[in-house]
Amino acid sequence: MPPDIKLMNKRMGIDFTPETVAQGANQPMRLVEEIVASLDMSEGYFKRELPRRPSDPELWGNYGVFLQHHGRAERAEEAFRKAASLDPSTSRRHALAVFLGASSATMPEAISLYSDMMEKEDVSSDLRSDFARLLDLSGDLDRAEIEHSSAAAVGDSAKARCRYEWFIWRWRARADEAGKIFEEIVNDVSSDTECLLLMAHLLFRARGDLKTAENFFLAALSSDPKNLWGLRNYGDLLLIRGDA
Repeated sequence: MPPDIKLMNKRMGIDFTPETVAQGANQPMRLVEEIVASLDMSEGYFKRELPRRPSDPELWGNYGVFLQHHGRAERAEEAFRKAASLDPSTSRRHALAVFLGASSATMPEAISLYSDMMEKEDVSSDLRSDFARLLDLSGDLDRAEIEHSSAAAVGDSAKARCRYEWFIWRWRARADEAGKIFEEIVNDVSSDTECLLLMAHLLFRARGDLKTAENFFLAALSSDPKNLWGLRNYGDLLLIRGDA
């Protein structure tokens, strides 16, 4: 379990009791998945609370999410940077890197942030996988493959394996290998929109299985109905099926 997650749990007063094995020793614990959630707070809440708690990195991070959700990217970036400066832990820097990676103008800085985090011990599979996805977008495919492979091989992250499966099919034309990974993880990603779309894409483009691909597209779009990438590819599927 990464140190930043242990610290976050400590701050929230959460204590995990490891399982004890037959010999009396504690079973090792590991982080399987991280989930980030934002609260639907109002502008008034942050105007009231930020002057009271100007050194609270969690509050600044939540403010960044709030501003980003409302399309105020420049101020959101300032909030994410403030949170990371107050608390330079991996989780804060990760949030900043994710935000910076969404813009071509700040993508190089995001890659630099990720590269620094990769030097630390106990890097989670999902963090490494996020870095690999950013390298995809930047066009550094050789480095992306190294990070995708490492993320998929270490830990139990179905999302990391899903992204690796898509990468080796999309960029390396290894459809058979990608299909095997798909079959191994298909039951573990039924609630993950990104993985559902990547798998739908593989089924549609590589295997020509329009019926199963459509089921995956519909499952993903039911939880994210405004996903442009999903809508566009599902539209292509419908055209090929003849439903103009």
